[in-house]
Amino acid sequence: MTSSAEATVSLRALEPEDLELLYAIENDPGVWEAGLSPTLYSRYMLKQYIATAANDIYVDGQLRLVVQLGDAAMGLADLTGFDAASGRAEVGMVVVPQYRCRGLGTAALVALAAHARRLHLHQLWATVAVGHVAAEAMVAHAGFSATAALRQWLRVGDGYRDARIWQLML
Repeated sequence: MTSSAEATVSLRALEPEDLELLYAIENDPGVWEAGLSPTLYSRYMLKQYIATAANDIYVDGQLRLVVQLGDAAMGLADLTGFDAASGRAEVGMVVVPQYRCRGLGTAALVALAAHARRLHLHQLWATVAVGHVAAEAMVAHAGFSATAALRQWLRVGDGYRDARIWQLML
């Protein structure tokens, strides 16, 4: 995938000045359905996380990066569920509302996949709620393929939603 968005989106490590971005995303109930834990985090806890994370997937077992558009932080990209023996990790992506629906999440996911290759990962996977049109389009445009269906996999309010596993071989 090549686009003007891809050329302008970059990834970087968390910095102390990203505290408010991290706080806003982690405590936003609107993104909990997409896979973030419905846990409220204090600024103090997140400040400690930023200060102590090694920013090395092989040390921390996960990797959280800030998605940049020029000088603006526009979201977070995660590699979690890391399995070093099998060379795979789950991807997570949150783009703040003012940057959504512009192809920037796809560009960030492509950049995350390129970084995962440098980390010697073999594959990435994502769990996406069936019917989450924006997320399904993002992973599809980034080259992921839907490979499995999971019935009643995601808790949403008082009910459950089906999900799909999307995979990208690197």
